[in-house]
Amino acid sequence: MSDAAFERNLLYCQIVAQLLIADAAVTDAERDFLERVMNRFGFDKAQKQAVFDGVDIGEPIDGKLSLLDPASRMLLLGELEAAAAVDGEIAEAELEIIDEVRRAIGEPIFPSPSACSAASRRRRSSRKRSPSSRRRRSTS
Repeated sequence: MSDAAFERNLLYCQIVAQLLIADAAVTDAERDFLERVMNRFGFDKAQKQAVFDGVDIGEPIDGKLSLLDPASRMLLLGELEAAAAVDGEIAEAELEIIDEVRRAIGEPIFPSPSACSAASRRRRSSRKRSPSSRRRRSTS
């Protein structure tokens, strides 16, 4: 593997790892997922350690994303969506990383489940009629 290919694959795996630990709870299924990704790239033990060494939870991924070619970013988006769902629950922090990749490749950003819930609550509360509007209808 060339140095450029290794660097690309390393960044790719670091972003996947960052997503998996973004919710502060890494399940066995998530560990297995990352292990499969690293094995697919043919990483040895030292290279796998380099993946973990390069992950900083608080660091935005935009710098790493900018170093990936467009095709790798597209593949990464699908990989991240699968990784986020592997534990059966997609956390807000995971969605933020996925949205950052979507923005980088020009894909639409979808509202988060919590934003959808809040919007739904607002719509329901705005549909409720005030007592005065109910009285007007009943007197006519």
